[in-house]
Amino acid sequence: MPESHAPEVGAPDRPGPDAPKQVTGYCEPWTLRAGETIRLMASSHQPGPAEIDITRIACGDPTRYGPGFDERPAPAAGSWSVELDEQPLTPGSYAVADVRGMPRGGPYIGFRLWVMPTNLTGWHRIATLCAPVPASLQRARADRSDPDDDLALTLPPELQLDTSHEGGSEQQRVDLALDIVDGQLLARYPGRGIFLGQDHQGPVTLTVNRWYLIETMIETEADRLYLFVSAVPSSSPGRDAREVSLGLKETAELECWSFFEAMGLHKDEDTSHDGPAGLYTDVRREMPLWSDHGNALQSWGVNPWPSTMYRYPPNPLFLPERGWPEHLDPAEFWLGGGPDGERFDGRIARPVIVGGGRSCTWDLHSDVAARSAPMKPPLDDDPDTGRMMLHQLPTRAITGPAWDGSAHRWADNPSHFDAVHFHHDDLYDAGWDTTVTATLPDDLPSGIYAFRLRGEAGEDRVPFFVRPATGARTNDVAMLMPTATYMAYANHRMLFEGADFIPTKTRLRPEHAYIRDHPELGRSHYEKHPDSSGVMFSSRRRPVLNLRPGADGWNFTPDTDINAFLEHLEIGHDIVTDEDLHADGVAAIAPYRVLVTGSHPEYWSTAMLDALADWQRSGGRLMYLGGNGFYWRVAFSDAWPGAMELRRAEDGVRNWQTGPGESYHAWGGEYGGMWRRQGRAPNEICGIGFAAQGFEKATYFVRDSGADSSRAAWILDGVPGERIGTSGLGGGAAGQEVDRFDVRLGSPSHAVVLASATTFGSDMLRTKEEFEGSVDFPTPDPMVRADMVFYETPNGGAVFSVGSISWFGALARDGYDNDIARITANVVRRFADPEPFPPPSASE
Repeated sequence: MPESHAPEVGAPDRPGPDAPKQVTGYCEPWTLRAGETIRLMASSHQPGPAEIDITRIACGDPTRYGPGFDERPAPAAGSWSVELDEQPLTPGSYAVADVRGMPRGGPYIGFRLWVMPTNLTGWHRIATLCAPVPASLQRARADRSDPDDDLALTLPPELQLDTSHEGGSEQQRVDLALDIVDGQLLARYPGRGIFLGQDHQGPVTLTVNRWYLIETMIETEADRLYLFVSAVPSSSPGRDAREVSLGLKETAELECWSFFEAMGLHKDEDTSHDGPAGLYTDVRREMPLWSDHGNALQSWGVNPWPSTMYRYPPNPLFLPERGWPEHLDPAEFWLGGGPDGERFDGRIARPVIVGGGRSCTWDLHSDVAARSAPMKPPLDDDPDTGRMMLHQLPTRAITGPAWDGSAHRWADNPSHFDAVHFHHDDLYDAGWDTTVTATLPDDLPSGIYAFRLRGEAGEDRVPFFVRPATGARTNDVAMLMPTATYMAYANHRMLFEGADFIPTKTRLRPEHAYIRDHPELGRSHYEKHPDSSGVMFSSRRRPVLNLRPGADGWNFTPDTDINAFLEHLEIGHDIVTDEDLHADGVAAIAPYRVLVTGSHPEYWSTAMLDALADWQRSGGRLMYLGGNGFYWRVAFSDAWPGAMELRRAEDGVRNWQTGPGESYHAWGGEYGGMWRRQGRAPNEICGIGFAAQGFEKATYFVRDSGADSSRAAWILDGVPGERIGTSGLGGGAAGQEVDRFDVRLGSPSHAVVLASATTFGSDMLRTKEEFEGSVDFPTPDPMVRADMVFYETPNGGAVFSVGSISWFGALARDGYDNDIARITANVVRRFADPEPFPPPSASE
């Protein structure tokens, strides 16, 4: 290695158990060109001074299987002295609308919505309608001895909530809130609260994953609070007999006979009222359909007219002698949370608010990729008035209360997919203040870089990727960094929570210990939310702790080993990322003759795959140096930059699966799942496809008997012996996840299979999609195989694929003096040679 390339520092420090990680950050964007600007957002749990500079990461692998951690200074990129403070993470998706344009006054202020709770443990805020405290009551607060200084609601001891964030003399709003407290539904505003209950039976506990129509409102002229709940039938009569005592009607019928509709509140035009209505139960008793249904329920011994429970003593602020305000003016309407950080796990659909004799709703189904939803009917000529804004990326394009299985693509019947799924751990954008803004030099070489933060509290490295400046000369070779895969694995918890293919570990790197200790970082596509729904969205606009040099033996760190090998060859190469390929299409890779993948390029959007295929047809030469690539389809959205959507539909190796009717992406409407199920198996783009996985050991390849006499024999030049790659990470060059040549799945029939690996451990099993009617396979299983292949593509192009994630771990052995490094170098140099590859003859 030339002296100028010597590493500046050793491997990243490993804090001991008494020195947990304190400093972290993220940058925006992950990928940019030289000459462009990047921002670093950093935080330290221990505030204090820190030095920040930018370094180039040639190799981020400090383990003995790599060439050694190699970090090089990039002084021209800048350095800074800063004071780091702690910046909080506030997860939890929600939506909020400014509804100050609603008419003023009563007699009712409230809301109706469909709710499906998905987690009944603890306290959840379903929705909040906020109104400012009227001026007449504000003046009464001048007397500090007034009892209205405490607006907290007193609950029974067994249902106490932490309401320390509410009330007090500084509260300037009245909240009509709908909560779930350990499965029990509570409507409340200051001084009033009622639980849903049955006569003489106490509170009713809701059922998880069931739709309810819930209405709650304040009758301002009488200081009354109402809470009404109904349910639709499930597909199980048995469940309905036990779970539902709230009246059963189909979705449309429930809405038609709801309190809002019965009293003429939910109309597109303004309505007026002669006076307050009677109790909701009385309204229903007068409706023949409800009476008939009520008689049927009563025959089962069930009271169809649930009463309210636990009406609490009034707060002095709202006693008639204190002068209840003639009206409350709605200001904000929150779904999935409240203004004091409350959050909800569950689905909400068809929200309606009422105030001043008028009601409005929001269109939650017509543009499921958007970050907002319009109010209907609009309050004025401005379409943005009352618009519902979504925060932290709740899940859309999911089934709502009307879904009956007749449509599985949301675009075919949007009214059946009008729900939004909120999670208290969703995190799209950390929203931190910018710590450093850096404009990179125009002549900064393409490569893997990082913001390096160092201070008394500790250190961190935040990687990013630099392409050549616009118009600058490019190299002939580029490495495609699989940033879509990095996003899918962002902050994965498999090392300490376990997975079906990864055992749990008790000794963790500081980065993974930090993920364990800080669940507010958000989850990866490999986890479920606490309500057991799969994580369909992942984002890079937050600290991603496993995207750190040496933090994880999966994806980024192994990919820096391949980058280090290309640096070792000194042929010159640039860096391009998945996001570049998605955004720019084939133009992102058109300047390059050779494209080298990372170790695990698993996640691909349609635009990415189309661009790669077009580039291959024009003569591009692909080196696929990994395993389980080109496997899952993903989607991106301009409305949510920096995030990725994944629907794990229909088979495949997966930690969760999409629910019925939810396999189509919200972003673009494409069917999700494996590319193999889309008619585009990986074999068609790289000659091989995912065959098996197992982590007990890696093994070696065995040279094919016809390899040395084939037209690809040059790949094995200087490689003696029958066995290839006999040492490396885990024992050899073939392991972890492996790919197989299979003409049935689209592997080109003219491809040359140079070598194969079959002697794996007993845990190496064929992938789930390979299971058919029987699981009684022969031993060894002929379908469990890693194949090394070569074949030609149009216009002088070619493909070389190794079929193993473990390939990277054998490259640096003996200072790159080994057979795996020699094979890889042979291919890189020949692929970089402009001489076209001739098409094979008909006999080959």
